[in-house]
Amino acid sequence: MSKPLFLLFEKLRASYWFIPGLMAGAAALGAVLSLKLDHNLQGLILPQWLLLFSGGPDAARDVLSAVAGSIVTVAGVTFSISIVILSLASQQYGPRLLRNFMRDRSIHAAFGMFVATFVYSLLILPSPLTGNEAREAFTPRLGVTVSIMMAIGCVFMLIYFIHHIARSIQASHIAAATCDELVRTIRALHHSEAGYDEHDSKPIKVLPVFEYSESVA
Repeated sequence: MSKPLFLLFEKLRASYWFIPGLMAGAAALGAVLSLKLDHNLQGLILPQWLLLFSGGPDAARDVLSAVAGSIVTVAGVTFSISIVILSLASQQYGPRLLRNFMRDRSIHAAFGMFVATFVYSLLILPSPLTGNEAREAFTPRLGVTVSIMMAIGCVFMLIYFIHHIARSIQASHIAAATCDELVRTIRALHHSEAGYDEHDSKPIKVLPVFEYSESVA
């Protein structure tokens, strides 16, 4: 990997928006596919064990509103906890260790899970339609079921996030993580220097003594 690409990868890895952005995009795509499946399976009666939701359009709208509102609140609390942890780490362990907390993929995955659930529920929310003379009723049962499952996953992700944060601020864990990063950096520098010596080094041409003496004369 070239140096510019490596630096770009390190910046993306240390950002709080890259992985959540990818997961939010995947959630938006999943919402579109889920709505298409709901439209295609509208006349098909699925078994009750396959779908967690069997209500009507109004109930679906209430469930999606509750999921979106609660998840965005949990995401805000999670961001606040992360900012507090970063400030405490900067004061107690020094600002140089902030990069270890910024590059923690577990925190990125937690943010991504919350953002993806919010985006998915928000995109499914306008689809439930109440039937009248002009249009037929439509209830995205599959979409609401997926939203409920994602909300349950967010609850477990929140528990894991709190456990992971409590573990990551311990001095022993920070020392072990710093040691591992140091070892990886030394190995990467060793491999890069070895590759430079093998591939990038050029032989030096030395002129014979008589050619040098003739040129000087």
